Amino acid sequence: MASMKLFLCGLALLAAAIPAASQTAPGAVDPTISLLPNAEIESQAKVLMEKARQSPTGIATVTLETYPGHSVMLVARAKTGPVEVHANWNDVMFVLEGEATEVTGGTVVGGTLDAATGETRGTGIEGGTRTQVAKGDVVHIPPNTPHWAVLAPGKTMLMCVVKVAAPASK
Repeated sequence: MASMKLFLCGLALLAAAIPAASQTAPGAVDPTISLLPNAEIESQAKVLMEKARQSPTGIATVTLETYPGHSVMLVARAKTGPVEVHANWNDVMFVLEGEATEVTGGTVVGGTLDAATGETRGTGIEGGTRTQVAKGDVVHIPPNTPHWAVLAPGKTMLMCVVKVAAPASK
């Protein structure tokens, strides 16, 4: 028991001797990281949702940051929009607000390919798997997977989407 007390006392002295230089002042941001403050995201989300409500597709997006190999976007949906298929990107979607049915797989209806970007847009999906998504959910959509967010009338959805470049095929 005495040796345990001695050990704990030594540990406390060692902890006290470690300089506080490694600690940062409150509110400081390490210059090697990128911080997107919640207040900024909430501010942009309000504007974006209004744009989505006015958009014929019911969608409005803004790229928050672009990095080597990936980007971070904010996506507002005010109604069901077009089907998407990304040849060169993984989508990692974080649902911040709202809910939808994410239809994945199946066959794209009315698909049009933009050869320059490798993106296909369509008007619907035949078949596919229907998955309910809501606030707090995280969804990963791999490249070349048709996906379509279907919103019930009057519903909206706000997502943070990280687009990650797909590895080059060998």
